[in-house]
Amino acid sequence: MEQDKNILIISQEAEQSTDEVLKYLLLNNVPFTRINDTDIVENVEISFDGQEKCVLKYKEAVIDLDNIQSVWYRRGKVNLKSINIEDKINKEDLDLYAQYYDFYKQEVDVALDFIYHKLKDVKHINSFLDNSLSKLIQLSEAQKCGLTVPKTFIANSKSKVLEKLEEDKLILKAMNFHVFTVKQKEQSYKCLANSSVLVSREDLAPKENQKDKVLLSLFQQYIEKKVELRVFYLFGRFFAMAIFSQQNEKTKVDFRHYDYENPNRVVPFNLPQDLKDNVNQLMSNLELNCGSLDFIYTPEGEYIFLEVNPIGQFDWVSKNCNFHIEKHIAKELQNEH
Repeated sequence: MEQDKNILIISQEAEQSTDEVLKYLLLNNVPFTRINDTDIVENVEISFDGQEKCVLKYKEAVIDLDNIQSVWYRRGKVNLKSINIEDKINKEDLDLYAQYYDFYKQEVDVALDFIYHKLKDVKHINSFLDNSLSKLIQLSEAQKCGLTVPKTFIANSKSKVLEKLEEDKLILKAMNFHVFTVKQKEQSYKCLANSSVLVSREDLAPKENQKDKVLLSLFQQYIEKKVELRVFYLFGRFFAMAIFSQQNEKTKVDFRHYDYENPNRVVPFNLPQDLKDNVNQLMSNLELNCGSLDFIYTPEGEYIFLEVNPIGQFDWVSKNCNFHIEKHIAKELQNEH
């Protein structure tokens, strides 16, 4: 049975922030369809016969993309039903199997690209392309928009890093938003490679038979903080929280080195209008309507932009500061804002 105007939500199975938003939709009897990245869309029908049509069949739902009023890309992806390649190719023939798999994946990606293309003109919060937003592009655009960023350089030479260490204290950061899984002795561990660590001369001390080269890495000037700021942005509205990370040695360099036994104090924070204006311009330049931004607020009263994560967490900001961000997102999806 086809649905009336509907809200489409792309997320992950255990994504708590999504659950909180859906509570508001359920409370108001608003129809929606949620697709998690572990779910399989069994059938896809795309046709061009004078009229354009794209229909997804998922569980008991028939999703006509022409009937979607808004889309929230929270996380994950749309998984289209794939053939069982093992039925066609012996998996032991790894080379042939890989070629068939690569070919079929490219075919599916073409269909996915069209689905994303068809949804791009529908009101949306975030998009499927946001995950690929480069930190380097962010820093470049932030400077153009009048925001202050830390001194930053990328190098794969120990001697170059040692030279910079003579000028500033440095931190090492990943260039991307990395979450990866490490398997050891039949157990899996999820690792986040996005937090910051201080760099010391001992880390770069030459070792016997070791070359000057290291992995290409991003280094930034370490900046003293009064507080760290997490700012959730939604269509020009700002929900800012100050994090008193400097009162704890564990979280002093980066609040994401969480101390669960002694959590940082957090409070709502009012941003100055000129900073909001600059952030509005940055988000426009990056074609983002939603995201979590990180700033340093220095003892001298300066705001330093670090990064924006388009699909960053907001649940803890909302609950700690009574912002009710979930309600604002739900209202945007219903076109009530």
